[in-house]
Amino acid sequence: YLNRVQLAQRVLSHFPKHPHTIKPTSTKAINPPADRPLNGGLLSHKFLKDYPEFEFTCVDQYLTKSSHQSN
Repeated sequence: YLNRVQLAQRVLSHFPKHPHTIKPTSTKAINPPADRPLNGGLLSHKFLKDYPEFEFTCVDQYLTKSSHQSN
């Protein structure tokens, strides 16, 4: 599993010319108006309902393929 910061950093590492930086911020510092679930996020069965042809791979494989297609 990757947390949100790790995922964003991984994505940016595949696009070396990007102008963005990732600055981790704690949930306490953000002070969200409602509690967030610890393991909240993408539910694969809901995603596949909308994108049935999508094939899950690891993040690096997907990003490598995507970054080569955008060149």
